[in-house]
Amino acid sequence: MSFKRRSLTKDEVRRLLEAAPNETARLMFEIYVRTGARRGEVLSMTRDRIIKVGEQWRVTLSGKGSRHTKGAKDRVVVLPSPVVDRILARTADNRGRLFPYSPRTVDWWFTETRRKVGLNDVTLHCLRHTFASLALAAGARLTAVQQAMGHSNLST
Repeated sequence: MSFKRRSLTKDEVRRLLEAAPNETARLMFEIYVRTGARRGEVLSMTRDRIIKVGEQWRVTLSGKGSRHTKGAKDRVVVLPSPVVDRILARTADNRGRLFPYSPRTVDWWFTETRRKVGLNDVTLHCLRHTFASLALAAGARLTAVQQAMGHSNLST
């Protein structure tokens, strides 16, 4: 099996979300597509990192000293209210994590889902590329997408 570094189309994203094995997987996949988050950033998400500023919900991914991002830098992403409502409805585990699953579980959910919809050439990381492609297609500035993804230069 050959995996490509590519982004998904809007239709492929829709099919992937509809085929998710459960609501948790669907929500996580949607967060990846809407924010460009890495798997570990979503798995370490806690309630105290989600704040409302005016009419906008902001989520701080990872943090200083975290092992979940390259460079261990905080970055803030914006999520729509309906997605935040679904996140905040979750019960956190004893460490405060809203998604207390192993990376292996998330990978299994994604693998099963992508196979179900015939997306055999993509990986979970492709959802990060999808975020960037969809944001740019919607008119976002390249520097804004770069910042949202936590990249320090445009070539990565």
